[in-house]
Amino acid sequence: MWKPVIAATAALALIGSSLVYAQQQSRGHRQINPDHYARNANARIAAIKAGLELTPDQAQKWGAYQQALQDLIQFRVQRMQARQAAQQQAGNTQRKRGGGDPFARLSRRADAMAQSAPLVKKLADAGEPLYQSLSDAQKGRFKMLTRALLPKLTMMGQQRRGRGQRRG
Repeated sequence: MWKPVIAATAALALIGSSLVYAQQQSRGHRQINPDHYARNANARIAAIKAGLELTPDQAQKWGAYQQALQDLIQFRVQRMQARQAAQQQAGNTQRKRGGGDPFARLSRRADAMAQSAPLVKKLADAGEPLYQSLSDAQKGRFKMLTRALLPKLTMMGQQRRGRGQRRG
């Protein structure tokens, strides 16, 4: 007697949660918590380090690379906080996707790229010695892990793409 009731309750819970999830996704862009982003990014950096299984010599080179990554993460967190503060100051008015002045958006994007350029250069300069010291197997893992675990940093500021979409 209880099995059909439990099954029906579970089915309703699944359907209800799916509807809520779909409704939240259809509302548009959700705001990311900067602190949550930073914690996740730092955990991902630790996962990359663990996945590489660095030698003692490589571990010494990891420090500069990790610091450059953390600087880039901090820059992104500061940008998120500034954007959220500006939105709150504007009265929490949500802009429609694609709305507004396209050249003002382009100008803001160019400014952000100019500000992040030294940090990206620092990351490249710090990562090169580490990458050159990796074995071929480690290089393969490095590519896979950074692509999978740091997509936000590798796509600094680019529009989010749906799963399965490719640049064309």
